[in-house]
Amino acid sequence: MTDGPRPGDRDRDTDGRGDRTLNRVTRSDSDPGSHSGSPSDPAAAFARQAQAEYGDAIERLVAFGDAVQNDRPVHASVELLVGLADDALDDELERQLESLGESIGIEHGIVVSVSVIPAKRFESQPNHPLIQQALAEGQTYV
Repeated sequence: MTDGPRPGDRDRDTDGRGDRTLNRVTRSDSDPGSHSGSPSDPAAAFARQAQAEYGDAIERLVAFGDAVQNDRPVHASVELLVGLADDALDDELERQLESLGESIGIEHGIVVSVSVIPAKRFESQPNHPLIQQALAEGQTYV
């Protein structure tokens, strides 16, 4: 019993002649599109766009949540903890980063939450539960 045609199997025309070869593409761990940092990785996409648009204002950026880990459930989410330089902290930039997260989430079909804090809080409050969780479970981009 087979699971269906395999790469290289011949497909039969209605007249019974096999003159077409089937080629199937399957995702695997070796596929460049299936690992972190790929175009399909929402955290990496956010990091690239945020750094391109806001540059030096972002001193820390850590992505965490179930979608960042290799275990991506159906209702996965990405949480982004963004540490801004003191001179960059303002409500407008925070709204822009949240909007970018929302756009990335829609593009990738995933919930993206953005939390913005002063970058110096990473060092001054390392025992804060959110910072601890992000650093323990997450991937650091900046």
